[in-house]
Amino acid sequence: MAKTITTREEITEVAFRYINEHGLDGFSMRSIAQELGMGTMSVYRYFDNKDQLLSAVGKRLRKEYDNRPIPGERWDDTLRRTVGSIRKIDLKYYRVWSAERSTLLARGFSPSTRFHTRRIYSLHKDQGIPVEVYRRLWALIEAYLIGFISQEIAQIGATWEHADPADPDYAWLTIAENAYNDESFMNGLELIIDGVRAYAAPDPCEWYTPVDPSQWTWTE
Repeated sequence: MAKTITTREEITEVAFRYINEHGLDGFSMRSIAQELGMGTMSVYRYFDNKDQLLSAVGKRLRKEYDNRPIPGERWDDTLRRTVGSIRKIDLKYYRVWSAERSTLLARGFSPSTRFHTRRIYSLHKDQGIPVEVYRRLWALIEAYLIGFISQEIAQIGATWEHADPADPDYAWLTIAENAYNDESFMNGLELIIDGVRAYAAPDPCEWYTPVDPSQWTWTE
C-alpha cells in the first residue's frame, strides 16, 4: 500500500539524498515518490512542481553553511569562515550543488538562493561594511567561489598527465597542476581581502559583528 502521510522536510531530505547520489539523472516527482513509497500525487500535495522541490533541496544544502553571526567577529574573519564553509559543503555535496547551479542558470535566482544571499548580506551589513565596498566584494567572492568549486568538481575522478620534472618549465607547469587545493584557495581569498582593504583606504576597515544579538538582522 502506498504511503500517504509524510512531511515536506522528509520529501526534501529524500530528494537531497537522491540528487547527491545520482545528480539530476532520473530525478522527477515520480522518482522521489517511489523512493518514499508513496503515490506521485502525494508529493504534489507539498510541492507544486519539480523546480519548487529543487529550491527546497538548495535551501537544505545551504543550511549546513557556517554563516551564523559571531559576536565581535571582524569582517575578514567572517569572510574566511563563511567562504571556507561554503566551499567545503558544496564540494561534499557536489552533485546537489551542480544540480542547483544548472537550475539557477536556466531560471535565475531561486528562493533558496535569495534566502542565502540575504543572510550573507545581513552579516556584513550589520558589521558596517559600506555598500560600495560590499558591492565589489560580493561580485569578486561570487565569481571566485563558483569558478574555484567548478574546477575542483571537474577534477573529481579525472586522470592527469603530470608535468615531467625534466621539463625546463617544470616549476611553472606545476603551478597550473596545483592551482586548486586548500592552500591556493585561501591564498586567493587573502588577495581578495587585501584588495578590499586597498580599495577602502584610508578607511581602517574596523568592521565587526555587533556584540548585542538584538542588533543583528540575520534570520534563521
